[in-house]
Amino acid sequence: MFYNRDEEPSFLNERYANLSAGELIVIYGLRRVGKTELVRKFITAIEKSLYLYIDYASPLEVLDIISKDISRQSGDFVRFRDWDTFYSYISSRGGTDIRQVSSKSRESAS
Repeated sequence: MFYNRDEEPSFLNERYANLSAGELIVIYGLRRVGKTELVRKFITAIEKSLYLYIDYASPLEVLDIISKDISRQSGDFVRFRDWDTFYSYISSRGGTDIRQVSSKSRESAS
């Protein structure tokens, strides 16, 4: 369920509507308070979006997970081995907006 969440969706929609350059919004909070559902509901209204969820992975595992998610969501077969290739792909798709990468990685994914 999604209760008492008027302020957060309004904030995200306003920021997205006024977006003129890249921006990072961090959403954090206690477990099971609706962070993931908030993001999922937000990106469903965006035509060119990808939802990526990464949980405890090395940088190469993160790229593999992203490759599989993008292949499944876009229909393109992709396999990223470095971040430059990933960013080039996103750029070639007309600036597809990535609305969330939720990473609990113990290692830096950059």
